[in-house]
Amino acid sequence: MINLNKQIILLLSLVMLLAFSVYSDADVQFVLPDPVVKNVPFHFDVQMKSSEPVARIQFYVTGEKQGVVFQKSMVGTWLSGTTINQNEVQDSGHVWKFNIGPKGTINDKSDSYKNVVTLWSKVSTDDSLKLQGKDDLVAKFPGGESIKINSVASSFVVKDSICGDGVVGYLADGVTPEACDTKINPEGCSKDCSYIEGTHKIQGSGSLALAPQCALGARQGECVLVKLEKLDLLSAKLDAIFGLKTNGTPGCFPYKDHPSIKEGKGFCIVKEGVAQQIPELLKALRVFYNININ
Repeated sequence: MINLNKQIILLLSLVMLLAFSVYSDADVQFVLPDPVVKNVPFHFDVQMKSSEPVARIQFYVTGEKQGVVFQKSMVGTWLSGTTINQNEVQDSGHVWKFNIGPKGTINDKSDSYKNVVTLWSKVSTDDSLKLQGKDDLVAKFPGGESIKINSVASSFVVKDSICGDGVVGYLADGVTPEACDTKINPEGCSKDCSYIEGTHKIQGSGSLALAPQCALGARQGECVLVKLEKLDLLSAKLDAIFGLKTNGTPGCFPYKDHPSIKEGKGFCIVKEGVAQQIPELLKALRVFYNININ
């Protein structure tokens, strides 16, 4: 009977030990955007959760087929304020090393996933993101004891860039960048995504002439087109009418080579004087004051 009790106690101890071991692991996941577009920059989050307080995180992120090329990063919310030892690209861009902490008594834990680092990358073929599996560690606090990292590779399918796919990518030739995307901005973006309408500009920019296209890889909320208010529209036109440069560069609205100029909705002033400037000035004032002259 005593031996049976000992066996039961031993079995319960083993079950509790196993449960505690699983509970103590750190879990890492990758959060990818959709779609991932061929040769267009995209960013994804490396997130982690750990019920145990940790003072150090180190891992190596790579593509299973070595097709992912890493470019830059932004540190997340784990271990805020601690020492960033390495946050850099290695192996000709195919591996990203991240190593943070320890610093003093700073530690962190979370029962839900929190962002460790956001990585920007490019890829041309289908691949899977994974931890390299060598020298990846999470160190507990206190004591510095290492915790096992559980992670599963995240596969993705690379798609060709298409106007309206929700990503500012490339036009049909695969070389020329799109200026915008109709899914991101149904208003203000041309139907073929090749230019931004002269009636709009990128939010936060001075004018369409200064920022004629969205950044390559921009997604929802990353490049917002806003319609020009009447005063902004008039100001942009006046800048073009009276903005002829001394080096002979014409003053154009919205900007030189914008398709609307060929359609007669825009203009270029190539020479100062009544013949060119006054007619466009009158047109601009009529639009501003909503004056129709048949």
